[in-house]
Amino acid sequence: MFRARRGNVLGIRFAGKVGIAKISTQKYLRFSIDRTNVKDYRLTHYELELMGVIWELEEASVQDVCDALPRELAYTTVMTTLSLLAKKKKVLKRIKRGRAYIYQPAVTREEVSQSMLGQLKQVLLGDSLPTLMVNLLENENMSEDDITTLKSAINKLESKE
Repeated sequence: MFRARRGNVLGIRFAGKVGIAKISTQKYLRFSIDRTNVKDYRLTHYELELMGVIWELEEASVQDVCDALPRELAYTTVMTTLSLLAKKKKVLKRIKRGRAYIYQPAVTREEVSQSMLGQLKQVLLGDSLPTLMVNLLENENMSEDDITTLKSAINKLESKE
């Protein structure tokens, strides 16, 4: 099983159930993914940025999304990406209102984050949950409330056993 230390993977590409990780300028690692009964939401940083706006607004037109973005993007770029997220990736619902389409989230932020964290855990960390957790928490500045919440979650897990 492949276990990458943080910083070793330069990029990942997927084609169906096969992925290719670029681990150096000349080395690639091929791996397969078992996706049975798992919804797979593989979104780019840009797509997540647009989804974040729609999750916040709960429904939005292309113009609403353009106005809410922290950076300037062409209307047609946003329109094309929202259409892709609705038609191909099925993470948005698209409703015609008058002359405009209104987009609503078809999935929750939690569903997408669980899917993407699962992919990170499986691909980069050899399906090791403790390694994922340590990597997530290693460089965080955590408040006492954060630590209490984490301890509470661990206690709940321990009591289930």
